[in-house]
Amino acid sequence: MEEKKSKKEKISKIKYNLQKLYTLTVARKPEKVLILGIIILNFALVFGSAAILVAALPQLKGENFWKTAFNVFTMILDAGCISNIIELKEDSAFLPIFCIIVIFLGTLIFTGAIIGYLSNLISTFINAADRSERKIIISDHLVIINWNNRAAEIINELLFSDEKKYAIILVNQNKDKIDREIKNIIADAIEREKRELAKQADELIDASKLRHSQKKKYIRANLKIKKPVVIVREGEVYSLKQLNDISVSTAKSVIILSKERKNELCKYNNIEALNDFEKGNIDTVKTLVQISHITSSEESADKQKVVVEVEDEWTMSLVQKIIKHKENREKCNIIPIPVNRILGQILSQFSVMPELNSVYSELFSNKGSTFYSKKFEGENEIEYITEYLKHHDQALPITTMNTGDGNELFYIANDNESFDERCSDVPKLLDVKLNENFCFDKKHIAILGHNSKSVDILEGFSAFLSEWGLKCDMLVDIIIIDDEEHLKKVDYYHDYRNRFDFITDVVSAEVYEDEKIEETLNSYIESHPEDTSVLILSDDYAPEEERDSKALTYLVYLQDIIYKRKNDKTVGFNPDSIDVVVELINPKNYYVVKSYSVDNVIISNRYISRMILQIGEKESIYEFYKDILTYDTDIDKKSFKSKEMYIKKASSFFDESTQFPISATPRDLVSSIYFASPDNNKSIALGVAKNNSQKVLFSESKNEIIEINKDDNLILFSPH
Repeated sequence: MEEKKSKKEKISKIKYNLQKLYTLTVARKPEKVLILGIIILNFALVFGSAAILVAALPQLKGENFWKTAFNVFTMILDAGCISNIIELKEDSAFLPIFCIIVIFLGTLIFTGAIIGYLSNLISTFINAADRSERKIIISDHLVIINWNNRAAEIINELLFSDEKKYAIILVNQNKDKIDREIKNIIADAIEREKRELAKQADELIDASKLRHSQKKKYIRANLKIKKPVVIVREGEVYSLKQLNDISVSTAKSVIILSKERKNELCKYNNIEALNDFEKGNIDTVKTLVQISHITSSEESADKQKVVVEVEDEWTMSLVQKIIKHKENREKCNIIPIPVNRILGQILSQFSVMPELNSVYSELFSNKGSTFYSKKFEGENEIEYITEYLKHHDQALPITTMNTGDGNELFYIANDNESFDERCSDVPKLLDVKLNENFCFDKKHIAILGHNSKSVDILEGFSAFLSEWGLKCDMLVDIIIIDDEEHLKKVDYYHDYRNRFDFITDVVSAEVYEDEKIEETLNSYIESHPEDTSVLILSDDYAPEEERDSKALTYLVYLQDIIYKRKNDKTVGFNPDSIDVVVELINPKNYYVVKSYSVDNVIISNRYISRMILQIGEKESIYEFYKDILTYDTDIDKKSFKSKEMYIKKASSFFDESTQFPISATPRDLVSSIYFASPDNNKSIALGVAKNNSQKVLFSESKNEIIEINKDDNLILFSPH
């Protein structure tokens, strides 16, 4: 009985794999399926006819099968060649009748009439696939609903997954445009990786001896890209049929992206549409209702994840209501991502600690070192990490957390498998002491421009000060330079200036008022020469063709100030004391800004896209991301619940008795700092950021000797 059941399961699995292969191929390349069918049909006619002739006629028993097949083929192409077979002088009527049937069938396949019919069939077949009329049979895939300026980064990130990914995108319109965009994204990513590997090859091998073939071989061996299968379907995103046709019920995760606002030709219509868009996104709500209806049903796969972008409080409140009604954790786990809040937290952190940009850029990605998690079965986090550091050197355990999936241990590694690898030696503990009264240096920040996250950025600064404000005097002061229209809309930030005393000035200046902007910035930099940070925001509500243009203009003004001060040899001016953080919406403008020697270029959408994709893979990672981006605002307590990423100057982090430079392996440094930290503020050293913007993550360089000077910045994960 069990054997029969096992056979049935095998047959069922084979059937499913064949169906999956067929439906995926039809969805991606329908014309190939049809061409293959025509070829098979012709082969079947020729070889089937030859087989029948050889089997039925005694005269052919000794004949070569292939010769008979050739004769049949020539007869189909030219009816006159029938004599090659009729010469057998078979007395019965079988032979001529059979030959006539074969010629007739061949004529049907090869004549103009049948070609016209097949052309029409091909056109119908391809159009049906393009119109999403065919169901795709697949499971454990990624479904993306809608397309916006963050979607491209999700596709880009799929290239660096541990295994080949399958993704189906459902959009209301612009399928062809999106197909072209995806093709370019993948091609550009592969080309970038090849260039990086070619550079590595030149560094590793003597360039004078490096042959072109060796370089190509090195690139092929190290190009760790798994090209995803991406299918774009055009249809109605609220339609149950369309959603069922892309197998939402068997998807591993579903990502609902915010639908982008359309730009109206009329300026007043555009303003009205923008105001409506800022109030809430009803499209997101409608889509989530349909998706949750499918994923919460008994017929759907278990433990599916639905990740939904939310950009405003009204939409978030409705999403929370849907979660109460529809979420079934055994079937459907709905995870709302507050996009603006997260990006506000990130941008405020980068303004205070710019080096975090390059750290997050890698750790939030599937490429290189990244965050992983596994079930935590221990009882005491400190004891577990202490013991782990003694016997392992391939991963960095950083924290444990109680999530929706139970207790999880989060760690950093280059791959998931390396966590359990042990080493024979134990770390050498350095005689280091930490400064118990550590405090950040004061940061002076100029914010240029605005976007949908402006208020959330201010809230991010407020949260940072809530954690550190009692211990350190006024850590941040901010001036805001923006156009009159937006400042009127937010009432010149009066409410926030009353709440947050760190906003010292708000200056109204249109983007083309270069003299006013440069004069204000120049005066601010001159007043705070020791440590100034300039955060340039890109308006994400601007029309598509104008996005990033204001940010680039502000950057030109700022660089002109820096250039003049350097050229005039201003006394006490140090260009390195100015940290420039530029936020971009369109990744295509990245290299334009980099050409201005700006180290901290932030493509804000990239962070959200990477987080969304990782959360879709493992829900518990969202709780971890929330924790590291959220400061403790309950300042009355001495214990700190959340843990964050910090950049702390080595001279301030270590006790004043510390002798610099400190030379040690990353493993010895990590263990020494962890053991020297007090139990209520355990610090994990993740790496070091040098003054020349060089970053070293300890999870990547495990045995090299690292030298830390007093002006270097340590990358740390700690409660405070």
